[in-house]
Amino acid sequence: MSKQKKRQRPSDARQRSANGGAIGGPADVVTVGWMLTVITVVACEIGWLATLGAGLAWPDATAPRALGAVLLLASLLSWLISMALLPVVVRLRQEPPPAAIIWFAIGLGALPLSVMVTRALG
Repeated sequence: MSKQKKRQRPSDARQRSANGGAIGGPADVVTVGWMLTVITVVACEIGWLATLGAGLAWPDATAPRALGAVLLLASLLSWLISMALLPVVVRLRQEPPPAAIIWFAIGLGALPLSVMVTRALG
């Protein structure tokens, strides 16, 4: 009985990536990054609305107003990053994201942008 060498199998990760499975390419990475920035915008805007409520509940406190301003700025900056990633996502993906998600992501910037413009003008 001779001993046969066992053939080495490629690792599961390599095999799945070759088959287009669990590990994605650059398009998936950019899409996940874009969606994370969109979720960050939503979280910052919800937090900003919560600070407005806290400001109404405790009118003498200055912390809610300061935190609200930081969240509003973070929301605007995250939205700008998501708008920079959007054309990259549309170009790299074989099938672009649904139009409703794209328009939702674009529309999210209207809130912090309009609030900042009205505060600057008024």
